Amino acid sequence: TWECGIRVPGIIRWRAGYGSQARVEHRATTNMDLLPTIAAVSGAPVPRHVSDVDFAPAPAGIVDGRDMSPLLKSTLAEDTPLHDLIFHYCDTTIAAVRVGRYKVHFATARFEDEVAQTCPSDIVCPCAAVWHDPPLVFDMANDPGETEPLATAGNEDLERVIAKATEGRAKQAASVVPYPSQTEITPFPPVDNFPCCNHPHPGWERTVAILLNQCGCG
Repeated sequence: TWECGIRVPGIIRWRAGYGSQARVEHRATTNMDLLPTIAAVSGAPVPRHVSDVDFAPAPAGIVDGRDMSPLLKSTLAEDTPLHDLIFHYCDTTIAAVRVGRYKVHFATARFEDEVAQTCPSDIVCPCAAVWHDPPLVFDMANDPGETEPLATAGNEDLERVIAKATEGRAKQAASVVPYPSQTEITPFPPVDNFPCCNHPHPGWERTVAILLNQCGCG
C-alpha cells in the first residue's frame, strides 16, 4: 500500500472533448473511475454491478468508481477531491485510506531489507504485517514518497482526518462480500524444491523464473 507499489501516472488524450491544451492534475483517481467516466462521456448508462442481487449491507448496482469528467473539464472546484475516500487493500485487509491530500496507514509492510524495501526470499513482502496505533499519516501533496509521517497528536485537523478514515474503513470492510482468493486456486507449480539452473538460490527472481519457465535447465 506504499505509493511506490500503486502510484502510476494516468494519461488521457481526447481533443474533441477536452481540447489540445495539456495540463497536469494531481488529485487522486483510480482504475475504477474509468468505467463511469467512459459511460458518462459516451452517453451510456452505467451498467449494474456484476451482481443483480443484494448482498447485505451492499445493495446490487453499486459502482465504486467516480465519473472523472468534472476533473478533466476543470469544472471540479480546485480544493475538492474526486473521491472522499480511496481504500488501499492488502489482500482482504484495508491497510490504508486516502483522505483528500492525506493518506492514513493503519498497517504497513515488513521488509527483510529495510534500506532497499524488499523481501529477497519471496516475491511480495507481507503487506499488512506492522500495525500502527495511532495510524501513520502522510501529506501526499508535499511528501509523495511517504518519508515523513506527520505529528498527529494535538492536531485537530489531522485527528479529524484519522477519524474520517477510521469510520470509512469500518463501513467499507462491512460492505465487502467475501469471495474465494483467486490466486490460491491458480495452479502454480511448487517452487520451494523446484530445480532452476540459472537461479540456484532462493529469492523472488528464482520464483519468477520458475513461474515463467525461464530456468533454462537442460
